[in-house]
Amino acid sequence: MPSYSLFSSPGGFFIYADLHTEPQLQVDLGTIRERCSTQFKYRTRQAFLRDLELMANNAAAFNGASNEIAQEAARIVAVAKSALASDAAALDALEVRVASWLNDRKIESERVFIGLQREA
Repeated sequence: MPSYSLFSSPGGFFIYADLHTEPQLQVDLGTIRERCSTQFKYRTRQAFLRDLELMANNAAAFNGASNEIAQEAARIVAVAKSALASDAAALDALEVRVASWLNDRKIESERVFIGLQREA
């Protein structure tokens, strides 16, 4: 049975795929971890889940939906969805706070930009 380690680096789960048909949009757990820990790319659960689902869809497309690798990818998505659903109330509040904070920063950036334009 495949393990999560298959999904930890780009292309790691294309074991049975034709190497000439790798997907144009690739994502793996290593990339997702990087986006979470240093890039802070995911502002919503939906954005996070989109990348997990892309990983699972690629695994199914390039290995076959019934392949054990594709099934393992689908299980990863299911576990993530379950975990996110169990903390939905807390995550809803956090997402609202993040959106508000980002909006405040955008407004401040626009004020600075407008001020710089007036000075020029």
